[in-house]
Amino acid sequence: MTSPANPFRPGFGESPTVWSGRGTILDAYRHAIETDAGSPGRMLLINGARGIGKTALINELEDIARTNGWVLLRTSSNKNMLGELIDTAIPEAINSLNGRPGRRISGASIAGIGSLRTEQEDAEPVTPSLASQLRRLAEFTGAHRSGILITMDEVQAADADDIGVLVTAVQDLVRDDIAVSFIGAGLTAGIQSLLNAPGTTFLRRSQRYQLAPLQQDDAVDLLQRTAEPTDVVFSPESARHAARSAFGYPYLLQLIGSLAWRISLAEGTGTVSTGAVEEAVGLAIPVLGNQVHQPELATLPHAQLDFLHAMATVMDRATDPEHPDRVRIHDLAEELRKPVTSLSRVRAALIDRDIIHSPAWGTVAFRLPYLREFLDSPGGPLEVS
Repeated sequence: MTSPANPFRPGFGESPTVWSGRGTILDAYRHAIETDAGSPGRMLLINGARGIGKTALINELEDIARTNGWVLLRTSSNKNMLGELIDTAIPEAINSLNGRPGRRISGASIAGIGSLRTEQEDAEPVTPSLASQLRRLAEFTGAHRSGILITMDEVQAADADDIGVLVTAVQDLVRDDIAVSFIGAGLTAGIQSLLNAPGTTFLRRSQRYQLAPLQQDDAVDLLQRTAEPTDVVFSPESARHAARSAFGYPYLLQLIGSLAWRISLAEGTGTVSTGAVEEAVGLAIPVLGNQVHQPELATLPHAQLDFLHAMATVMDRATDPEHPDRVRIHDLAEELRKPVTSLSRVRAALIDRDIIHSPAWGTVAFRLPYLREFLDSPGGPLEVS
């Protein structure tokens, strides 16, 4: 007998079955797509920590553009970003819009930026720039009264020179009132470094969004509406408990929801209990550490790792019972045996990376949920016996 499908989707990059929160961003982008060319809301940069829902948000924004008939060009942040656009993405988009017989895109090759060949009698090969490639596509989207959307996830990993070429091409289209949109998403610190690079001036004028955790009511609504069509539902109490345990992080919310739903299904109960949520949280924490915390900390310098481990150690002593999730910089300096003034640069770097934040003057706290538990654990891959 086949088990019912789990309605929750905790995989990275997967769109949830139910959307909740981020309404301000979605409404603003929908308005920008539906208004005249040149709307500043068509250029978006989405910043945030791992697991905060950047990729899922891009998916939703892409759906808005598609609904309005726009052509989507997804580009990766790898070393062949321009080549993929020139050789594959743009020709495929033109072919999909070009219904005229006797003419089709037959291939492309890179020479400088690239050359595009078409099969047509008495035609000579053309060697266009990326900008002219996009203009050629815009001839077709304009005829269809639509536009071009270019999206890039993990934008901080892209080559700054390649981003410069892409941004310049997009800027040229905008200057000529051609309907085009660009959405990039990535880790906060990486995007800031990219924006500081030469050639990204136009990108700095994008609408910037820093994704915060979901509001409690939105998280509860997401859990209940996701499970509602199934035979296992969340009670208001268990949904609130799961939402609090996820701290508003969409990935963690989906993970806890998925595990709690699966546990309750196996138990044969029609309603998720708080006990099932507790069990799900215990299972979710090491998965979160493996998929979010470990990659986040893997590239940190030793000084920043020492700072984080010292934070966990001081928190374990619970020196402030009213705020057990906070650490005073003075206590941290004592733990590290360093003067307070020597910690400012490391503290600022970790805040920029969205790993910690300062909830009150002279204090720091972990931004990522359950990072303290991960630092207290051996870490590494999940152990299987």
